[in-house]
Amino acid sequence: MEGIVLPLNPDYMIGSTQNGGRGRYVDGTGNGRTGITPPGQTASWVAPLFYDPNNQMTVYSLGTKVHKSTDFGTTWVDLGTPSTLGGDVDTAAIAENNSNIMVLTNGSEIVRSDDGGNTFVNIKNGLPSNSITDVAFDPTDDATIIVTYDSYQNNGQKIYVTHNSGLTWQNITYNLGNMPIYSVVIDHTNDSTIYAGAAIGIYKKTMEATTWTLYNTDLPNVAIEDLEISYGSNTIKAATWGRGLWEYSLANRNTFPAIVKTSITHPPTFMTPKTGSQQFVTSVIEYTGTLTSVQVKWAVNTPTFNNINVIPMSLVSGNTWRSNFALPDFSAGTKVFFKVFATGSNSDTTETYKFMYELRLNEVCAASGENVSGALSMTSFSCANLTNGPTVYNAYTNYTTTPIVMHKGSTYTATGIFNQGWGSNDFIVWIDFDNNNNFEITERVVLDLDTGGSGTGSFTIPDTAAEGNVRMRVRLGYWGDYFEACGTTLGEVEDYLVTIYPAKPTITFSGNDTACQSTSNELTYTGTSVDSISWVVTNGTNTYNFTSNIVNTAAFAVGTYTITLNVVKYGLPFSAVFANYLTISDPPTNVDITNANENIACGSIKMISATGGSITGNTITINSGVLNLALPDNSAVGVSKVLAVSGLPSTAIITKVNVGFNINHAWLKDVEVVLGAPNGKYIALAADQGPNGVGAFVNTMITSDNTAAALSTLATPITGTYRANATIASGLKGSFGTNLTSTFSDLFSVVNGNWTVLAFDDGVNDLGTFVDCSITITYTIPNAITWSATNANLYTDPAGLVAYSPPGNYPTTIYAKPTGQSVVVTATASLGSCAKSDFVVYTVAPCMAMVNMKLHIEGYFDSVTDGMRSVKNNQDDISPSDEVEDLTIELRDSETYTMVASTVATLHTDGTLNAVFNSVPGGSYYIVVKGRNMVQTWSASPQVIGATPLTYDFTTAASKHMVRICIQLQLEFGHLQR
Repeated sequence: MEGIVLPLNPDYMIGSTQNGGRGRYVDGTGNGRTGITPPGQTASWVAPLFYDPNNQMTVYSLGTKVHKSTDFGTTWVDLGTPSTLGGDVDTAAIAENNSNIMVLTNGSEIVRSDDGGNTFVNIKNGLPSNSITDVAFDPTDDATIIVTYDSYQNNGQKIYVTHNSGLTWQNITYNLGNMPIYSVVIDHTNDSTIYAGAAIGIYKKTMEATTWTLYNTDLPNVAIEDLEISYGSNTIKAATWGRGLWEYSLANRNTFPAIVKTSITHPPTFMTPKTGSQQFVTSVIEYTGTLTSVQVKWAVNTPTFNNINVIPMSLVSGNTWRSNFALPDFSAGTKVFFKVFATGSNSDTTETYKFMYELRLNEVCAASGENVSGALSMTSFSCANLTNGPTVYNAYTNYTTTPIVMHKGSTYTATGIFNQGWGSNDFIVWIDFDNNNNFEITERVVLDLDTGGSGTGSFTIPDTAAEGNVRMRVRLGYWGDYFEACGTTLGEVEDYLVTIYPAKPTITFSGNDTACQSTSNELTYTGTSVDSISWVVTNGTNTYNFTSNIVNTAAFAVGTYTITLNVVKYGLPFSAVFANYLTISDPPTNVDITNANENIACGSIKMISATGGSITGNTITINSGVLNLALPDNSAVGVSKVLAVSGLPSTAIITKVNVGFNINHAWLKDVEVVLGAPNGKYIALAADQGPNGVGAFVNTMITSDNTAAALSTLATPITGTYRANATIASGLKGSFGTNLTSTFSDLFSVVNGNWTVLAFDDGVNDLGTFVDCSITITYTIPNAITWSATNANLYTDPAGLVAYSPPGNYPTTIYAKPTGQSVVVTATASLGSCAKSDFVVYTVAPCMAMVNMKLHIEGYFDSVTDGMRSVKNNQDDISPSDEVEDLTIELRDSETYTMVASTVATLHTDGTLNAVFNSVPGGSYYIVVKGRNMVQTWSASPQVIGATPLTYDFTTAASKHMVRICIQLQLEFGHLQR
């Protein structure tokens, strides 16, 4: 079956079914088929279809008569009937250079029209009486026409040519013999090469040659039913009988540049391109050599190209070229033709087919609803800052009084409410983002089909949108074709003025979220540069206003503050709310260590106690993020969100709870919100309060502070901070039994755990959405003291076994084990940038530690006496006879291995050695032995050194000395002889 694609817009295509049925696709998906068969047409099984090469939105469908459409199949007019054909047109062709010339055939009959298909003349003039299979014009000569025949007889009557528009014909069958010919094309080269699709492949010859040659490289021996030539890519395409589609290069042009794709900025549609459009040409060109010239040649109204109207093209990336300038702009109705030419390093030039488009008047297309009585109408429309309604029915209305303000990069929701809830109602929105007075398919931002009584959709303004005033089109339709925003269908159309601004400013600031009263704490604006800034900082009781970039909170009263930043940009106001961001607290109470400075004994563990250090006003906030949970209608199940709180000290005492939430509902008075605590208790936050109608809780805060205002029931949206209405919570939709309380403090016994916000709908026939929620817990930590020490290890038990491990551990009593002779222990309570502390100093009395050891040194050991030789006496004749050697004894820290003390002691022949250390803090140490001609040796484990002498015998077991390598200290293996 026949099919055509609009050359400059591949989204626009027409396909066929049997007997000339036509279907059009214009959305690029292949899904939105529209039937466009000419009314009253009767046609052949495969009916000819083609577009006007000089006005490519004009198409022809041929049956018993010629049907013409100038709008790509939307409407048709009937032209002439070629009566001499005696039936439906089987094959047809239109001349490339003069669109009024066309040739039509039926069976063996053939006629020509010179007036665009209105009248016809018979041009058979001696042609055979066999059935004609195809007809083709020479693209360079409208008077040259070829016809083909598929007879099987060996009659030499397969292909004929005329050079005088059919007055006379020449048989050019030559050596094709008895082979049936099904199709024919003539290329656009200087040789005018003819390609014939035969029963067993493709044959070719130049126009003047007298011999046909086979041209079916790699092509199966199969019937060729149709042929097409692609100028820019220098290829011929073949449709076969049962072996698919094939493509090969044209004769002698396989190395030429291949212009495989050409496009323009604004492709032709029913309404575009419009005057004033910037029209650049882009081509993808493949070539193995170097392209020496790429250019666009253009012409207006007739495709006559010259070397003056030329625009160079430049390589922009890869193998993509773009015109250096836009094609010239002309008045509406002007037809613009152009070709792309690419010349390679071998002087091989390729040119594309002649592309064309017609410029349209730069105005918005008309659109309208169809029912004057208003049987289907839009009663209200809302988007961004605009709510329009209720409205009365008008087939079309252009609303321009209140611009809809939008910003690049921001997302908006458009909603329409209709007077009828019909299931096939459609809601569609377009925005003319490029402000070219045309609604392209890419500018359709909402497509809510079969939507009933209301429609909605969200969209984001692209960064490429034109800034300033553009048009939005809103259509309520019913079973329509919504590829185009134009025309009349059942329903209603409304246009709106939209003002697009640059992206919204980013509103941010930096600074501590907790601070002590009377302590300097700066909040600094860090967002987008704006025209002006104002801060509103409030805790409901105290409000502070500033207009500078930096705010200092030192003068703020104690409390938890919400910060609102108001800025002006583009002459427009913008705001950002940081709920409960800042907590100003009382400084910690004074910390007092009850112990006094004193001297303590070596090796002792000191208990130290402190009082004070309580911190009030700590907060923790947990946010749900966006939930958008639909509230079940009149259901005791409702919806809920668990907000898990963890990590607070076990000693924390809750002083206040704030619960924030956002809820939209069609009947706000039906909404119930309940808070559940980790201890199993529940309290009603907002129960059956609000207006009797559509409304919302917007940034609503319910607080346990009973001094807050009562929850408003008069106006929507309900915004601000209110106390809970727990006292009217009887008859809640959810069932809570005896766990429901009217006193907020009943929920405070457990801090960490799951706090749950629940929402219910307490009435029928309404809908709502639980958007999000949060919880902020304010708590006090009594005696929030943390400890630190210099020259001491800290423990929480008197035996020094459980190490003190802050934070989150706030003991008021600590145990210090000195590691040096001057010990400082500090107790601190801190909040933000302020702190209270106290300290105590201890002077540790020096320890005189004695270590009695027994050891044998390899090389000095006498196995007969099981003792040591008196080496020292043999050397100097002075030392006592039982002295062997002077050794260095060290004590090393059990954790860091650093040396704490060192002394020299004499080893005796019986293996004994007495080492005395002065000023050694009590503790656990490794004993290290060093001497001449021996490797240092460590005790197998740390030994406790204190006021009592220590005895350590290296000779009782090999395990008493350490065999280890400590790379960090570069220790070597040591060895002692038992």
